[in-house]
Amino acid sequence: MAWALAELSATELTARNAMRKVREVFARRQLNVYCRHLPGWLALARPDLYEDRWPGLGRMYQELRHACSTGTRLLDAGGTWRQHITWYARHYGLPLTHFLALHETALVHQLVWELRGSLPSRDTIATLMQTCGGGGMHTVQGQARIVDHTNSIVTCVNAMAEHGFPTAGLEICMLLLARGVRLTKEQMRDLPLAVPGLAYAGGWYFPEAEQPVRFLGCRCDDPELQLFRGFAPMGLDSTGQASFAKHLVHSHPEGCSLQQCQALLRAWNTGLDERAACDYTAAFRRNAWLLPISETRFTVDPDLVCTSLRQFILANCTQPGSWLAHRHMPDAASQTGETPADGHGVRESRLVFGLLAQAVQRHALDSYLQTDCRGRQVFHNKKIRQQLLASHPGLCDTAIRDCLAHELPAHIDRTLAARQWLKAPASREQLAASLATLQARLPLLAFTDRSVLAAWVNRIDPEHYCTAKMLSQYIRRLPNSEARAVKKLDELIGGASLSCYLVPECRLLDLYALRNQLGLQGISITRKRLMELVLERRDAIAAAQGDPVDARLWDTSSRRQARVREIMALRKLEPGSPMPSWPLFEEALEQVLQVHAPGGARRHFSGSCAMEIYGHLELELAQRPSPRPTADPLPEPAPLPQQPDGAADLQRRKRTAGEAQDMPDEPVARRTRSAAARVPRAGAERRGRPGIRS
Repeated sequence: MAWALAELSATELTARNAMRKVREVFARRQLNVYCRHLPGWLALARPDLYEDRWPGLGRMYQELRHACSTGTRLLDAGGTWRQHITWYARHYGLPLTHFLALHETALVHQLVWELRGSLPSRDTIATLMQTCGGGGMHTVQGQARIVDHTNSIVTCVNAMAEHGFPTAGLEICMLLLARGVRLTKEQMRDLPLAVPGLAYAGGWYFPEAEQPVRFLGCRCDDPELQLFRGFAPMGLDSTGQASFAKHLVHSHPEGCSLQQCQALLRAWNTGLDERAACDYTAAFRRNAWLLPISETRFTVDPDLVCTSLRQFILANCTQPGSWLAHRHMPDAASQTGETPADGHGVRESRLVFGLLAQAVQRHALDSYLQTDCRGRQVFHNKKIRQQLLASHPGLCDTAIRDCLAHELPAHIDRTLAARQWLKAPASREQLAASLATLQARLPLLAFTDRSVLAAWVNRIDPEHYCTAKMLSQYIRRLPNSEARAVKKLDELIGGASLSCYLVPECRLLDLYALRNQLGLQGISITRKRLMELVLERRDAIAAAQGDPVDARLWDTSSRRQARVREIMALRKLEPGSPMPSWPLFEEALEQVLQVHAPGGARRHFSGSCAMEIYGHLELELAQRPSPRPTADPLPEPAPLPQQPDGAADLQRRKRTAGEAQDMPDEPVARRTRSAAARVPRAGAERRGRPGIRS
């Protein structure tokens, strides 16, 4: 961080620029840093940059540092660390309590490093935070920790539910922090066992029978979110903040115009001027918190709120369900009867395929197509998103790519005729059966992107519908068995298939594929715990490192396509030919890659390499046969470019940048580069360790 801050001038020194520079420096120095505490560490290094977000942080840190350095044994096992943290949480306000709830571990690391020149062990941190030896919430010992605070938790959750929203786990953590209690993630998850009437799902708490369809989010530093949602009464004497969303719904049960929303917002919060009210209302629409129920009227998205408020919205809406995009498919209900739920990617599928169905009827599908660099017609995801954003703000590019994964314009008529996205979602048993069938055909199925995997599941089971989000939920909800996961991991490290999971530059395993593989075997484990298990076996993994295939053979779309052409030439395949079986494909892939290896030596390829090329081959063979003469041969395999240096390196970078800008969207969702070729992104909180998909 010191390196990064030194590279910023005084005019550039803001929290956003500093965090960006920190990640750039980490990536440039190839430091494999994964840590959600990076913002906390940066705030401790330069508290002035975060004064508006966490006021008083600098003073608190200096006071704690002074107390720790004056011989009070504050950081020792028998010290008074917990009492100090409780005092600050009570007297320094909610913003600082928010920092302590998120980054207390970073605070301990920073103090121990500065004062003792070493890093604290996990046992030391657990002792200071009093999270060791407490027992689970199913035990008497665990429940005894919060028995005095049960009423406060119930009051907090019920008050937030009265405003129409669930309570975030972070808010409960802040509430308990001000009362001198810190719980582990497992204890927080099992909190309903000790608090009657409380329910939990995905990090959120709510009264039983009040679960929303989906959760809005909770960020204490987001003024738009706090104004719309409100926040829970977390302090000792805090009453929280009421929700504008509920006020809007009860003031205009049948919806209102955006101008009426702005006027109501200014009357509700007298501190806002006309410009601020306009900006807030625009943000509510941009984030899809307000949805249209007619051309001029809007209301709160009922999926975001608790059951009672959701029922109130639906009962008073004169056009219930209009935001579900049935206007794109007016005859859908009559053909399919009751439609499935709107979550887990189903809503996005209805929007996308409904738009394409309209385009086909109007003979205007070409307006949503483009030609890629190889002359193939593919969907133009950006144009599809732009068309849908007018009526459905908040729709992201990823949702469009998920829907159209492995979908070709040449076969869209067949897809639209099947209307599979209107069928019932696949059950857990049906998903398990489909995945087992696929894995029997494709041993490296775990390396497939889940959007492509969902497309293959839909092909196997045409009577039901599956999305990438459904697969993610299926894997998350499998039985959590660490013992089975450890056994499978040890078997993998000692087996012949380990080379497929290796990430050479990190000397670790591909966590994304590993977690998928465990899911295919009926085992669920958190990404964080799986990473810890892999790190514990780092030496055994490093000992198994062999000679991997050069990532430059397949790390871009054009290079993967070149390998596909070579396989087609080797196996005498052309568009319209059936896909070869997995053993034949694997044999052909080994031969093609061996041609490019130095000296023709055989090197092991990763599972990502194999499945990326397999997916491209399937798409290439699914294309309609080309009208070119049969005598026109397939292009010769392109030689592997030599490692550039100097001026040649500069030209290569310019050429690569140009290709990246000109490359249109591909039908394969979420094109992924190899872990070896990707530039590590330090602090990528949602992706796991740099270079490892998680």
